[in-house]
Amino acid sequence: MNISNEISKKLDLINLNQFEEYLQKSGWIKSHTIENKITIWHRPESANRDLEIILPINKKLLDFHKALYKSITTLIEFSKINFESLFILLTNFQADKVQVSVKYEDVDNGTIPLNEGLNLIENTREIMTAAVMGIFNKKKYYVGNRPEDATKYLNTLKLAQTEVGSYIINILSPLELDGQLLLFEELNNTFARKVIFSLSESLNTLNSAVENFDEINRTTIDEYVSKGLNANLCRSIEEMSGLNRRRDVSININLSNNFSNQDIGKEFTFPSQTIPKITKIGDLLLQDLLINNYILQGHVVRLSRGENESDGEITVYSFVEGKYKNVKVYLKELHYEKAIFAHENKLEVICYGDILLEKTKSTMTNVTNIEIIDREKK
Repeated sequence: MNISNEISKKLDLINLNQFEEYLQKSGWIKSHTIENKITIWHRPESANRDLEIILPINKKLLDFHKALYKSITTLIEFSKINFESLFILLTNFQADKVQVSVKYEDVDNGTIPLNEGLNLIENTREIMTAAVMGIFNKKKYYVGNRPEDATKYLNTLKLAQTEVGSYIINILSPLELDGQLLLFEELNNTFARKVIFSLSESLNTLNSAVENFDEINRTTIDEYVSKGLNANLCRSIEEMSGLNRRRDVSININLSNNFSNQDIGKEFTFPSQTIPKITKIGDLLLQDLLINNYILQGHVVRLSRGENESDGEITVYSFVEGKYKNVKVYLKELHYEKAIFAHENKLEVICYGDILLEKTKSTMTNVTNIEIIDREKK
């Protein structure tokens, strides 16, 4: 049996402890262990008792790669999956999977326009970002800097192979700690698993909000926010439904095989007819929204200061949360003088402060600094 270098490299990536764990969780029974070199596995069913996996557990064995590959081919024949799919299972055994799919006649052949495919991945990342931020604080909308732990987690996410279907992408959320196999009781305490719980809670709450749409208003929305509802999730699902908002969106959560009895919602479907409601819920969440430590960039289009007053008000034309808006900014004297200079010289400014987004207007207060952007000097 000749094994290519490519296959050999993949075999080296397989954690043998995880392989044994996978066999156990898949119903195989360990019959023998021989001198810390191999373990022998059989099926419990009478119809499959002749099946045998001889798994090498010592990488120093002379024919290690051949023996491991033979174990894998036996498992492939029994499981009816291909090598690549099994490789992903074995190398990501302790990883939760978030599967996002969209369905409509324009993606029935398993393809999607490139820009929309990239948009689907970007919005999946946005949903995962909102889920991780929900661990720290429940808010109507997440924007700005993220805690270090949140950034570290997002950097561990993996984009796995797509699957047959209308159009499906898979995100893997590893549960390992420094590459070590975790015990069953340890999984719940991992940061990654807490993110998945947060995601499930948010999706459950959005489903509830859609079902009770007629009761949603400015007064009742806060209760949903306290349970994980946020505008990031609403906007992402809205955009996933396509340019014409005709696609059904499904998000499935598949917990690691090591953990199967957790009380968690696993499948969430948002048919295209619910998208208008989700859009309106998102709009409501963004109404009268105060965002602290916001960074506003744009041109000063208006100056206003009362006679004998030192402080003033400016209007900055800027791209804010997906739309161009005129934002009123209240400034102390020192910052106002900078705004005058920027306005006279047609330069952009960056303002740092708290922004209030209302339905008909936006204002920034508590400005801590204002910077002038002179692109000619860069």
